[in-house]
Amino acid sequence: MQWQMVYILIPSVAFLGGLGLGLLRRGKGNRPPAIEIPQVWPFDPRRVANSDERKVWAWLRRTFHDHQVLLKMPIMRFVMPQRQDSKAREWCQLLSGVYCTFTVCTADGRVIGCIDVMSSPDSLPLINRQIKETLLEQCGINYWAVLRDRMPNSATLRTEFVGANRRRELDAEPPVSLFQPIESVRQRLHETLDRNRAHRSQYGSLGRLDNRHPNHPGFVETQPLGV
Repeated sequence: MQWQMVYILIPSVAFLGGLGLGLLRRGKGNRPPAIEIPQVWPFDPRRVANSDERKVWAWLRRTFHDHQVLLKMPIMRFVMPQRQDSKAREWCQLLSGVYCTFTVCTADGRVIGCIDVMSSPDSLPLINRQIKETLLEQCGINYWAVLRDRMPNSATLRTEFVGANRRRELDAEPPVSLFQPIESVRQRLHETLDRNRAHRSQYGSLGRLDNRHPNHPGFVETQPLGV
């Protein structure tokens, strides 16, 4: 009986071992080949900006001398997906390669505007420009697409970027208390009453004040209060 069990187990173990070895070899065959790092990379260094872009870059640094002007920064570095939107992750993948030629930001890293420099009106694809215009406008970031040989006025561009950022900061500030004007009026009223008391004590010896004669030395003229 024991020999019969041995005869049954040996083929079963051999079958299972062969099956496992086959699956292991099959799994190795489906794996991608290991990446072999080359000893000499087939690449050469290059500048991050061409000659035209470097000219515009220098001009922007003078225009926004108190800001940071960054070059070719991906849009996804300064926007983030909304958690409640299930399609935001898909858009992140699509927007991962979208960038603007120049990005202007404050010292604390807040982006106030982006600029694309075009060699010709049709050098920037329309869909690319529409994506940037709609997305950045929604995020409160200025976006301009300009021709390299027709740059806008420095003062105009700075007013658009810095002025819009200042307006957003004012909108974010807490509203002034409604009681502040009332306190101001109350203080001015007390000052007027104090002056009236001083005049009464000064001219009290003249007797009863005659308000029908403004030139009378005891006449006290008060100005209407303004808020």
